[in-house]
Amino acid sequence: MMRKGYDDFLVLLAIAFVILIVLYLLTPFFGPVVTEPEEISVANFTLGGVGYSADTAVREESLGTLVVGETQDENMKYLPTATISAGTFGSSSEELSMSVPDWLKDTMRGVRISFTVKNAAQYGRLMIKWNGKEFFSEKASINDHTVFIDKQYVVANNNLEIYAEGPGAFFWAATTYELRDVSVDLEYGPSKLASFNLQQSDLESWSKGIISFFATGTGTLAVKVNGVKIYENQPLGYDEIGFEFGDVPLNVGRNIISFSDDTGVMNLQNTKLDIYLLSNELVRSRSFELSKEYYDMLVDGTRTGLIRYYVHSINTDGILKIEGTEPIVSERPKLGWNTVEFRGSPVTEGTNTLRFSGSGNWQITDVQVVLV
Repeated sequence: MMRKGYDDFLVLLAIAFVILIVLYLLTPFFGPVVTEPEEISVANFTLGGVGYSADTAVREESLGTLVVGETQDENMKYLPTATISAGTFGSSSEELSMSVPDWLKDTMRGVRISFTVKNAAQYGRLMIKWNGKEFFSEKASINDHTVFIDKQYVVANNNLEIYAEGPGAFFWAATTYELRDVSVDLEYGPSKLASFNLQQSDLESWSKGIISFFATGTGTLAVKVNGVKIYENQPLGYDEIGFEFGDVPLNVGRNIISFSDDTGVMNLQNTKLDIYLLSNELVRSRSFELSKEYYDMLVDGTRTGLIRYYVHSINTDGILKIEGTEPIVSERPKLGWNTVEFRGSPVTEGTNTLRFSGSGNWQITDVQVVLV
């Protein structure tokens, strides 16, 4: 019985030996079984900061000294001197055209015309017409004078006429008025408004704006940019208000800053707006080698290229551009891993360079180039 079991073992051992010999002999015909990897790593590298950055203000808009909480005025025209006369042998007058800024129409109260009569030969009256309607008609004394035009008579484009009547029976003489400091001011309020202009390029590279001033007075100061409140406080002394692109809607052209104080009067001295633009573009480039074998895989579609990059922080939102021999992608990246596909055309066999740039500002740590 034991002998039979031993014989069976020898038979099985012989069969196994024969199978091994057969497999050995067949190996040159079939070769070893090879499994291609799911992912081929081509390059790995770190990147760093990419895009625009700004540390200093590129433009300062001086807003001057503001009194908030009282009626405001915006100068429309100013004449340091004007001689108004009418006589047999000639006359002189002033005719001025002026427009109301769009951003002041809603809070406009009217127009104030002020002047001083320095010398006068009062044979006839001094006449003032606004858009053809008479608002002043008298033999003006040597003094300060003010004429107010209610807002119902003020339109987008206005015409002011200042002239004199003739001497009448005193035909040999001439009516003459020598005027000083003729000022035409638009009254509005109670909010104090200031404006600043932006171009399209400013919006595309906007970083932040900082409004600064030295405050004295009482009440609560509220500050808005294009209608959006960015500040409400009781300032005392020097203060700064910062706002970014995402905080307020900024426009190409005119933008409005509103200062208001409903409970007191606030004096803001040395008020200014500092505009910070992302004026320094940081472009990162990295090179890698691509073999003919891998390049052919991309061209014939056997493999697809992937660029994976990790965004550690978004300092300023914007569009990131990745380029090889031609643009690969323009996108708004998210925090964490981002993946971009490419085929054969943005790369070549041999040495390739990837270029990272953009209108925002990001900290990109790891970049991987793989074939899948």
